Amino acid sequence: MAAAEYNLLLEQGADFSKTMTLFLNNTPIDLTNWTFEGAVQARLGDGKPTAFTFTKLPDVGTLLITMSDTLTSTLGFEKGYYNWFATNDEGKKIKLAEGIAYVSREVLS
Repeated sequence: MAAAEYNLLLEQGADFSKTMTLFLNNTPIDLTNWTFEGAVQARLGDGKPTAFTFTKLPDVGTLLITMSDTLTSTLGFEKGYYNWFATNDEGKKIKLAEGIAYVSREVLS
């Protein structure tokens, strides 16, 4: 399964959130024993990633992906890259999504 390709808009100095529901054969997946990770960075492999937070929601298969205003305010680029990964209950790591992250710069600082 190929990762979904989404472009994100992160507003510098504002909270970011997005929900995602994972399905297998049109049925939401039980994420109880799954783990998630992901980050954004200015250039691929630059070694300076800023992490997203992943929260499993009560609805089966639904995930909330966030980044606080404190973290978005530290993003010093206008175009970067991100990816999100899941590790399922069998230990298999799956890339969920990847793409370009555009940062809308904060005027006030």
